[in-house]
Amino acid sequence: MSDFEEAINSDLNWRLGEIAILKSLTVQSHLSERKKAVSRKYCIPALYAVWEGYIVNSFKEYVKVINSEQLTFSDLNESIKTKHMFSSLSLHQPPQTFEKKKQLVRKIQDMVSGPVQLPLEIDTGSNVNYAELQNICNRYAVNCESLEKYKVPLNKFLNYRNRIAHGDNSISVDPEHITEFSQTVVSLMVDIAEILNNHVKERKYMLRPHELNVPR
Repeated sequence: MSDFEEAINSDLNWRLGEIAILKSLTVQSHLSERKKAVSRKYCIPALYAVWEGYIVNSFKEYVKVINSEQLTFSDLNESIKTKHMFSSLSLHQPPQTFEKKKQLVRKIQDMVSGPVQLPLEIDTGSNVNYAELQNICNRYAVNCESLEKYKVPLNKFLNYRNRIAHGDNSISVDPEHITEFSQTVVSLMVDIAEILNNHVKERKYMLRPHELNVPR
């Protein structure tokens, strides 16, 4: 087992334990029905925290693997280096003065001449629904086509989470919701762990050999 696989599996197992505890808190026999209802309701934001935390941690470990390779810009997957360059150099807001343009050119030269070191911060927008999950995967050249089956259940979970987090008092959470949402999160985390492990083993964060135009 690789260090990467061990790291994300360890994190996954811890989060599965957290989910089990959260679920158990909603069915305590000594609680009144009112307290059980409140426990179920606020179990949803807590479950989301487990989910978002997993995305942040697993992709951070993925970035660590990429950084450890000391890859040059020419070796790195186009999606990854495009995201890295635009976010690091704020290319969406190019400089206006000529002097600042020269500074930007120097920064670009420095960036493409040495080993690439991606930042470890993973931007989630604090709302990891299916669209944001796709965005994160695309930024790091992770193929997430197999996760499309989670689009509806994940977005349903996020809808409940957002309404509760924003103080919607009209929403109620049944025991079936806890089972449904926890199963969605668990299945997603397990599948993402498998996808990332596969990407690391096959070094899919690099350009394909035919794109590099060199034999491998």
